[in-house]
Amino acid sequence: QVIYLGSLSKLFGPSIKIGWLLAPSPLIASLASAKQRMDVETNIFSQLLADSALRSSTYEPNHSRLIAELRQRGAAFTTSLKPLTADWQVRPIKGGLYTWLTWRHHLLTRRDWEPFLKAGLLVAPAFLFSNDTMSMRINYTRLEAEHLTDFVQRLATVTKKLKTKEP
Repeated sequence: QVIYLGSLSKLFGPSIKIGWLLAPSPLIASLASAKQRMDVETNIFSQLLADSALRSSTYEPNHSRLIAELRQRGAAFTTSLKPLTADWQVRPIKGGLYTWLTWRHHLLTRRDWEPFLKAGLLVAPAFLFSNDTMSMRINYTRLEAEHLTDFVQRLATVTKKLKTKEP
């Protein structure tokens, strides 16, 4: 059995809580019932906004432009990190807003992530989502070209600090 989920939050922002589900009818009925118990109603303004945007004649060209820009940012991010790939495994970007970097050396602890904050790098260590202390999630789409060099330099500085802690 397959369940397919989708949402508009990546297109319109996280405050747009509109999604869809393709699944067997009994499961849909059960999930719809659960949603009705959790939510009093779905925000009509968000639905009208999404409907208007999706019907707009500018939606397709803007969407295509956004996809091209995100591909460009993903490629620039990956290229910029090449000097650090001996220390960080970079997950290939195939879409989405995030990518993952995994430390290739000694085991990191939660405390080892403090230098990132001190360097002004607001990354999401994987331990925020799981027990993994070796990886971090980065929203590469927010890094404009003029900030990418600074990000990589700061990451290189933190990387050197982490390497000096190796056993």
